[in-house]
Amino acid sequence: MRKTLLLLLAALPALFVACHKDSPEQPQKQVYDGLRPFPIRAAQGTRAYIYGNMLTGKQVVQQAWSMRGTAPDGTAVGDKGFTAEMRDTVNPALKLLMKDVVYTTFEDEKPLLEGFFLTLRDVVFCRDLYVANGDTTFCGYEKDYSGPLVNPTQMDTIAYVPNAQLERAEPLVRAAFAKGDYEACYKILEKAYTFIPITGAQWRKLKAQKKN
Repeated sequence: MRKTLLLLLAALPALFVACHKDSPEQPQKQVYDGLRPFPIRAAQGTRAYIYGNMLTGKQVVQQAWSMRGTAPDGTAVGDKGFTAEMRDTVNPALKLLMKDVVYTTFEDEKPLLEGFFLTLRDVVFCRDLYVANGDTTFCGYEKDYSGPLVNPTQMDTIAYVPNAQLERAEPLVRAAFAKGDYEACYKILEKAYTFIPITGAQWRKLKAQKKN
């Protein structure tokens, strides 16, 4: 009897491992991190002429002062500025935080999507300019991007995010968020938010033709 009991006890760990192996693994619950930054990079192979100078993705990152967009009712929304910490000039990218785009409120500790930013269209990046006597000069910024080196007289567009990318991303982000798949939200936004350098005149022409 004792020998039989010992054999049964010896077999229990193996039985437990077998049962555990056959049982499906439970997916880990994801935690929404609103402070997680995601990059906004230049679309591959894109660059544009601005006032006779070739503008690269890195230059857009260095010279963009803010981001603007248009709400569904036509209201202009902006300016969303970028600090020095929200710029990567080594692997050129401007950065937003998840909460900037996927803004949430909380109810019973569960994040609820506030989709206002997701509905923005006509998203552009602008820089400060000083125009006098027919000459246009880029104002430049302090090293910490606390302000321009020269007081600007106007701002103009230097890059944009195509509306088609934003329109495709919105329902995908909403669906992923509803499932609690915040990692998917991040990847969708990173793919959607790629900018194309452009001049202000070129962008206004695209917008008038509804090709932006």
